[in-house]
Amino acid sequence: MIRTIIAVLKLIAFLCFTPPMMLLQWLIVKFKFGNSSWVPQVYNKMLSRIIGIKITVEGNPPKHGLIVSNHVSWKDILILTAIMPLSLIDQL
Repeated sequence: MIRTIIAVLKLIAFLCFTPPMMLLQWLIVKFKFGNSSWVPQVYNKMLSRIIGIKITVEGNPPKHGLIVSNHVSWKDILILTAIMPLSLIDQL
């Protein structure tokens, strides 16, 4: 019963948090209010907290360059984009 309540609360938090962030991203891009790359990073950081993923970074992530990753699950994408602003390529 407790797990169900926690799952429902997490779903409610997700549903309350996602639409405003989508709107914010759209407004920044549509009206050219500046750099919007921070919005996905903040969103993924908060989403990680909502679903209970604790992110620990060892060392300094690169500021520039190419990161090649053979990820294991959908969580990898969420974690990588929560740590630093990234653009992802699906397949080459």
